[in-house]
Amino acid sequence: MRSERIQMFDLELRTLSIRKVIEELVEDDKKHASSSIHANHLELYYGVIPFKCQKPWCDRFSEGFDEKPERDQHVNRHERPFLCTVDGCFGADLGFESEAKLHDHNTQYHSDSQDDEWDFPSANTKQAKDICKAAAQGDLHRVKELLAAGEDIMKTSRAQGGQTPLHLAALNGHLELTKFLLEEGADVNFIGPNISNQETVLHAAVKGRHGAIVQLLLNQTDCLCSLLTAIW
Repeated sequence: MRSERIQMFDLELRTLSIRKVIEELVEDDKKHASSSIHANHLELYYGVIPFKCQKPWCDRFSEGFDEKPERDQHVNRHERPFLCTVDGCFGADLGFESEAKLHDHNTQYHSDSQDDEWDFPSANTKQAKDICKAAAQGDLHRVKELLAAGEDIMKTSRAQGGQTPLHLAALNGHLELTKFLLEEGADVNFIGPNISNQETVLHAAVKGRHGAIVQLLLNQTDCLCSLLTAIW
C-alpha cells in the first residue's frame, strides 16, 4: 500500500493515468460522432489535439499529436532513445533502451561499416548539435534554433552522399517537423542515397509507412511529378 501511495505522487504516472481516460473518451466520441457528449468539453479544457506526450519536460506534453500512432512513436523515442544512424536500418525507427544494446546492434548488423559512415549517437534527451540528427530525432524546437543560427536546411547527413533534414524527418515519421521544413523551403525533390538506391523524400515516407506524411507530400505537385517520373 505504501508503494502505491508513493506512486501516486509521480507526476508522469498520474498524468498517464488521467490522459488514458481522456483518450478513451476521444476514441468513444469518434465512434459516436453524431451523439457526442464529451467533444465540446474536451476541446475547451484539453485542446483540439488529444494525444499528448506524458513526459512533463517534453514540448509535446502540451502540444500533442493528431493521431495516437504518431504520439506512441514519439513516446518510443523517450523510452528507446539510442538510435542507429545507418540509413534504412530498422534500429533507426525502433531505437534501443541503452547505449550497450545499441553497441551490440552495431556489432551484429553493421560490423563492416566504415568508421566515417556513422557517428556513435547519444540519447536524444540531449540537444543535438547537428541539424540532421535533430531532424532524425523529431526535435522541432532544436531544428528551428539551428536554422536561426544559420544552419543550411539542405545539409546532408554525410559529406559525400546523405539524407537532408527533410528526408530524415519523413523517414522517421515526424509530421510537424516535415511540415515546417517544407514551409521553410526544403527541396522536396532532392534525391538522396539509400545504400545502392536513390530516393526522394516521398520514397522515404512510403518506406517508413507514415501515411499522414505521404499524403502531405502527395499534395506537393512537384513531389508527385517526381514520383511518377521515377515509376515510369
